[in-house]
Amino acid sequence: MQQPGPSMIHQWATCRHDLTFVCSLPMLLHCTLSVWVYAKFTMGKETMTKHLCSAVILAGGESKRLNGQNKALLEVGGRRVLDRLVSALSPYFREIILVTNDPVGYLEWDVVIVTDHFEQRSSMTGIHAGLFAASHPHALVTACDMPFVQPPMIELLLAEVEPHLDIIIPRTAVGFEPLLAIYSKRCLKHIEAALIKREYQIQRIFNKIRKHDIEEPKLRNCDADLMSFYNLNSQDDLTEVESRLDVSK
Repeated sequence: MQQPGPSMIHQWATCRHDLTFVCSLPMLLHCTLSVWVYAKFTMGKETMTKHLCSAVILAGGESKRLNGQNKALLEVGGRRVLDRLVSALSPYFREIILVTNDPVGYLEWDVVIVTDHFEQRSSMTGIHAGLFAASHPHALVTACDMPFVQPPMIELLLAEVEPHLDIIIPRTAVGFEPLLAIYSKRCLKHIEAALIKREYQIQRIFNKIRKHDIEEPKLRNCDADLMSFYNLNSQDDLTEVESRLDVSK
């Protein structure tokens, strides 16, 4: 068998950065193939996790039962809720949009800040503003009072996205979870029509769009206690969460 010449060895012997191997052709082929597979895998993962959707965090709400405290800035386990959310979302989304009517209060975070287009204060107006600003066809929507959104839950929601679907929404024994769901920008016109008629429940548009439910057994496979859907509405909720965290230490 003819041995490879110097030029062939040089072509095959360079493998990632400054690592140069002077070895047999089979070993060089193996090295080149391994690097190609690694690059293909990591590039594919990047595409899957950071190109399908935008992320939207709703930071409205009046916090009446928390004496007007900003729920996004409440500390849970020594970390602010918004810090927890941004940390959970950042590995999966290039674009994180925060919807608030107090933009100055959130300038320290590396997010796109937008405000409501409608005067009515409801989660629907926030979903509308976030979807309107999103640069991707779909957006995962969550709220600033949800401190325990789990990465496996985010991965499950993303895995269910299909171009033809308008809403991918979890459904538990309690009901639908519209504030940890994925929406298509095609929902915008239906949400606008509902808001104009002062209809503030997202369920109002369900019969107008293509909806995909994720049922509770599948949800519990990635979040056994469904803590991803836990939200802080009162001082009692905050006390309960802190107690759970103390017990788990």
